[in-house]
Amino acid sequence: MTNLERTKAVFWDVDTQVDFLHNSGKLCVAGSESIIPNLRTLTSLAWEQSIPLVASVCAHEDNDEEFQIFEPHCLIGTTAKRKSLKRSSRTSS
Repeated sequence: MTNLERTKAVFWDVDTQVDFLHNSGKLCVAGSESIIPNLRTLTSLAWEQSIPLVASVCAHEDNDEEFQIFEPHCLIGTTAKRKSLKRSSRTSS
């Protein structure tokens, strides 16, 4: 049996980016900064347990049509587009 066949879980990381999670972000969700430590812990646990991780990012060019609806956010080449979650440096005992 392969690891993929044994896997019954996946960690799905959608748009955990500066512009959405940080108070300074263009489209910040109120209170979202408070969950960043928990999201980092979950991400680290997924890595440690070899749980498949699927991650997406929002990324836009300066003239993106979406900006007719939402203010410019997650611009390519900016820190605002960066992922907020980096694996925490947990060590196992």
